[in-house]
Amino acid sequence: MIYGVILTYLYTAPFSIEGAGHNADKAVHFGIFALGSVLYLFLVKSGIGKGLCVFFGTVLLSIPFGLETIQGYLSYRVYDNFDLLANYVGIAVPLFVYFSCWILKRFRWFSWFLFPAYTTFAIYVQLNDVFSKLFTEKIAVVFDIALFFSVGLLFFHTFTIKNKVLSGFFVLFLVVFPQVLKYMNPSFGTSKLLLAYLSFLAARLFYDYLKKPRIQKEPEVSQKKDF
Repeated sequence: MIYGVILTYLYTAPFSIEGAGHNADKAVHFGIFALGSVLYLFLVKSGIGKGLCVFFGTVLLSIPFGLETIQGYLSYRVYDNFDLLANYVGIAVPLFVYFSCWILKRFRWFSWFLFPAYTTFAIYVQLNDVFSKLFTEKIAVVFDIALFFSVGLLFFHTFTIKNKVLSGFFVLFLVVFPQVLKYMNPSFGTSKLLLAYLSFLAARLFYDYLKKPRIQKEPEVSQKKDF
C-alpha cells in the first residue's frame, strides 16, 4: 500500500528530474520498479498468502503502463516509451537474478554455461562504456559496481573447488580480468580498476556469508520437577 502511494505520487507530482543528468529519469524508473519486484519476491518467500502475492504481482505488472499512460494526459508530464521500458526492465532484473540463483542452486553445472556468457556481456559493456554513455557518472558507477559484484559472485559460485592449484589459477583470472579491460579500453582508469577489485572482494565476503552454515536452535525441552 505504502509503495503504491509513493509510486503514484512520483508519477503524478508536478516536478521533473530531467535536469539531474543524462537518462537520470530512466535510472529512477528502473530503481523504483526493481524495488517493487524485490518486495514481490519478499512476499512470496514470506509465505504471507497466495492471494496477496497474486494481487501484488498483477498490480506490479499493470501499473507501469497505467501510470505512464496517465502521464500522457498531464500537462506537466509526458508519455515516454523508454520510461515504460525502464519500468519493466526494473521488474525483470530481480526476477531474473532470483530464478538464476534458484537454477544455479539446484543445477550447479549450469553455472559453467552462464559464467562465460555473462562475462562476455560484462566485457562488452566495459569496453564500450555502455553505462557511461547511458547515464551520468555517479549512476554509471552504481551500475559498474553491480556488474563487477555479480561477475565475482558468479565466479566464486562456479569455480570454488578444493584443488589449490586450480583454485589459484581461477583466482588469477579475477586479478588479470580488470587489467585486461584497462589495457583494451583507455577510459578504464585506475579508479575503475580499484572499484572492480573492491567489488570482487565484497562478492567473496558475501559468498562466504551465504555458504556459512546456519546454527539452528534446538527447541527447549521443558523439564518437569518432581516434588
